[in-house]
Amino acid sequence: MQGDLNETTTKIIDLFLYMLGGLVGDATPDIEEGAESNLVEYGSPGRITIDEAADLLEDNARLALLYQTHKPNGSLHQLCMVSHPMSGWMYKVNVLADEKALVANVMVTVYGSYDTMKADIQSDREQHRTPAFVAVDEMTDETFEEYFPNELEQLGV
Repeated sequence: MQGDLNETTTKIIDLFLYMLGGLVGDATPDIEEGAESNLVEYGSPGRITIDEAADLLEDNARLALLYQTHKPNGSLHQLCMVSHPMSGWMYKVNVLADEKALVANVMVTVYGSYDTMKADIQSDREQHRTPAFVAVDEMTDETFEEYFPNELEQLGV
């Protein structure tokens, strides 16, 4: 599985450089390989706002918003967007921004399996539904269940 996961990771890195250069720049990302997923991390010079990042990811990569939050004091803004499992590529993008809402860091998690993706995204979503974060926007429970049903077969795969 690691070969396929690494191949998909390489393709997603190429996609980001080609379609999302305004978000990640042209720097070489750091890659942390795992057994079930790979983490690709880009530092960002903060050239765009978190809202502009959300628009780029939605329009250019066809990702869906999982959540957008900030800390109650406004010190940290977070955005998480996910691919649809039916797209053929299973990944999520976490964007962190500073107190001015300028992008500071972009992390892409590429998954090797649907079960790993769903479990991680569900955990990430729950961690951001606490009083430690103020929700700006988030995927509804109904949409989440449509994107990530209990069984992959429910997606028609």
